[in-house]
Amino acid sequence: MRKLLFICLTILFVACSSDDNTSHSDSLIGKWKEVSFTVDGVVPDDLYIDECGTDSMEFIDDSVIIFTEWWDCEVSQYRVNYRLLSGGRIEVSLGGETEVVDYELKGDTLYIKYLDDWYEDGRELLAVQTYKRM
Repeated sequence: MRKLLFICLTILFVACSSDDNTSHSDSLIGKWKEVSFTVDGVVPDDLYIDECGTDSMEFIDDSVIIFTEWWDCEVSQYRVNYRLLSGGRIEVSLGGETEVVDYELKGDTLYIKYLDDWYEDGRELLAVQTYKRM
């Protein structure tokens, strides 16, 4: 259940945007491989890492992301809509739900940042997913 929540949050948070600012759009286009995930600066003890593949996302154009996830050596793909907002924010839409997350692009490294209750104890902690351009 926690993995499903993580997947949904990842998809929702990576695909958000609500501004006409497209200055970062071209630089996000392409495929990105997830290289780390932290909550409050620490890798969670219960973080699942599949030995068969690495999660990734591909910004197809200025409105669509394909998210690829590995679980028990099986791959799944999800299509989400996104829109870039001003101030380094992305709005992601999936299944009628919309979320907004922060992003930071430094060269070939993309950071997705959002508040999350990863430990399900009511604390909203900073989650950071780090991606490298493939």
